[in-house]
Amino acid sequence: MSLIGRWGGAFAICIALGLIGASRSWGLFLDMGRHFKVTGQFYTQQRLRMQDSDGPEDLEGGGTQPKVQIGHLIQWRNFAFPVFEGNLNKPLALTWLDDLSFRFAGRFIYDGVYDIGADQFRRELRRHKVSAASRSPNAGAAPGGDPHPGPGLGGNEPVAIYRGTRRVEINERTRIGACGPAPAILVLPSPITCQLANPEQRAARLRDQEIFDPRNLFTQQYEPWEIYMNVERRPFFLRIGRQNLAWGESDGQRLLDGNNPLDRLFGLPFDEDLDEQRIPLWMVRTNVQLIDTWGPLSSFGVESYVVPGIIDTTQGPVPLGADYPYAPPAGCDPQFIANERSQAEFGGSRPPNEGCTRSRPGLIKRGTIKTSLYERLPEKKWENSRYGIRVLGILFRDYTFSVGAYRSWADVPEPRVHYTDLLMSDPALPPDSPAQTTPPLPTAVIAELTHGTVTVVGGAVSFFQPRLVPGVVRSEIGYFIDEPALVPIANIGNIPNLENFARGQGVFLDTFVPTADYLRWVVGYDMFQVNVPWISATNNIVIVAQWFNSYRLTSDAKYRRLVRQLSAPGAELDPDLGKFDFGITQPDGSRTSSPAYQSLGNVTFQAYMMHGRLVPQITFVGDIKGWGSVLPNVTYRFSDSLLLRLSYSTIFGSFFGGGIFRDRDQVGMRLTYQFN
Repeated sequence: MSLIGRWGGAFAICIALGLIGASRSWGLFLDMGRHFKVTGQFYTQQRLRMQDSDGPEDLEGGGTQPKVQIGHLIQWRNFAFPVFEGNLNKPLALTWLDDLSFRFAGRFIYDGVYDIGADQFRRELRRHKVSAASRSPNAGAAPGGDPHPGPGLGGNEPVAIYRGTRRVEINERTRIGACGPAPAILVLPSPITCQLANPEQRAARLRDQEIFDPRNLFTQQYEPWEIYMNVERRPFFLRIGRQNLAWGESDGQRLLDGNNPLDRLFGLPFDEDLDEQRIPLWMVRTNVQLIDTWGPLSSFGVESYVVPGIIDTTQGPVPLGADYPYAPPAGCDPQFIANERSQAEFGGSRPPNEGCTRSRPGLIKRGTIKTSLYERLPEKKWENSRYGIRVLGILFRDYTFSVGAYRSWADVPEPRVHYTDLLMSDPALPPDSPAQTTPPLPTAVIAELTHGTVTVVGGAVSFFQPRLVPGVVRSEIGYFIDEPALVPIANIGNIPNLENFARGQGVFLDTFVPTADYLRWVVGYDMFQVNVPWISATNNIVIVAQWFNSYRLTSDAKYRRLVRQLSAPGAELDPDLGKFDFGITQPDGSRTSSPAYQSLGNVTFQAYMMHGRLVPQITFVGDIKGWGSVLPNVTYRFSDSLLLRLSYSTIFGSFFGGGIFRDRDQVGMRLTYQFN
């Protein structure tokens, strides 16, 4: 990449900050009638790691990769959000409309983590891109090599990563012909052969898919962000275009406002603005005000929206691999695990630290079992649309309420693993024959991250009733129907007990993404009139507190039954295979089960000192599973438009939920210019 490409975004933002800094602190009107104006927000933010990363053998769950040390730069985000707004009513003399306005906003981000940050991220990015684009390590050019080499076959370390909308799996239920002589990938003296399923198609499964490039998704974002028109003739309101929609009452975490996807790569949990993480969608949004006042009811209306799937099926980016500073710990590289397993099963010995180390020389070459990661995105078609409707209003003048339902895409995609082609000790016998000296191994493994839809029905109530409580009470409750889930026996297949696959049950070919129903609710309490004289005699302290709860209504029972059905007579598989899972593989191969009930609370204290110029804030987060976080920060206002913010983030406790980031303590600084 050229010098301009690497630094152009940062230079442009710095120049913009300098030019705007010389102007006034309010929006710039472009006409004498003050109908059109330009506003915006611009900031530069740096973060340094204050804790060494735990490696794969130091932290349960596989550890954070790559390892980063104290003092390393892990974020240098330069952010520009210019906004152009206007009202067309008076310029066009449209007296029959109450409002005809527009909003155009662009978002421009450049993050220098791959250019001037820790070299580990640049190195990992290069390794993953080379792995995905390179030929198989056992290419067909070599004598006796793979006759169908090329991208999409995997076999490289680290594992190759792709994304696209096309199907890559081949659901081949029948065995394919007789196998030929043992290929060169095997150097065993015994007559082991490979059984292939449609080899020509196998080579093309991922060849035409997009190679996952974190630089484009994470560090360089230059795009129109919000583009919409408002049309209103009371009681009807219409907003059409690319926009964000928030329906909930929660703060920092969302429950009923899952309409828009989130950019989960933006930073640590609770340490970034939720509004900056929302990704706008092309939607049509309407509101009809039905009742102004009728008895105890007022401001009653109906709001609805639709995101046409034929136009927009945008999903939040998935933190695959070890390329991102804020990616969850990925554990051992899947290709490492595949290489070690192939040597353990067919090489006659099981190496130490199975799955967490690079392959050692053995009887089977690296890449015998080829693995690939693939994010399958929804196709643009009508059945993939998002939509929702709710009624909202005020009851008894004090209680704001809403009740509604919506269909959207789940925040987190779940994996579905495809196993194709068989490696057998004796191809003359069926795979389920007890005469097979070793269990059959799949030679092509595709871990497909599948996005799924979820339907949510719920409501919210908030009120300020000073006669009862000196603050604002917020509450939400939602029933989440058919949310994608992770159960190892369903998503991944019967990996820990390969002998079961030899019985011909076809578990490897029939993996699927299960679903579960959840009941979630949140209660919040905010106080704005708390005065502590020794902090400030003239200003109040703001306290914002919330308590999130989630209960899984779908039990483990039906998946435990599946485990029993697949068990050999007289044998019993690991019952954890049939449990809803957190999804982090432990070094010993076990996985962390997800409890039916989960709970998380957070409270924020914010004070105003020096007549509002100095604003200290501290947030505490605690989870019932035993992890917590403390996030103090302080903001100094040089003026209404220029702000400096210093922050620290620490996470500690159990390796669950936000606790998987417990080796990511960081300190940060943000300089913001608000052009409002």
